[in-house]
Amino acid sequence: MEWQNTDETVAFWCEVRGYKDAAGRNPFFDLTELTGKCIVLPWSNGDVERIFSLMNLTKSPLRSKLKDDTLVAIMTIRSGLRRVGKCCDSYEYPASVCDII
Repeated sequence: MEWQNTDETVAFWCEVRGYKDAAGRNPFFDLTELTGKCIVLPWSNGDVERIFSLMNLTKSPLRSKLKDDTLVAIMTIRSGLRRVGKCCDSYEYPASVCDII
């Protein structure tokens, strides 16, 4: 076979997936299914390791009875603050929140 899109991975596998032989079947269908699943896998588990590390820092022995939804909420807030370069002591509440309090 001579494929047209050999420079880009996704375009190549889309072309292979769309191939039909004389009988109207794709002999590469199973291979394209497997490849499609492999392409979306993460390249490393660094993100997962960071989440577990954050969870271990958050759920200390003194906070061992935190419920899952509370733990997720705390981790989400901490991750969001870290993403914008803030910490709990440097975060400034928006005026709309201060009006409610």
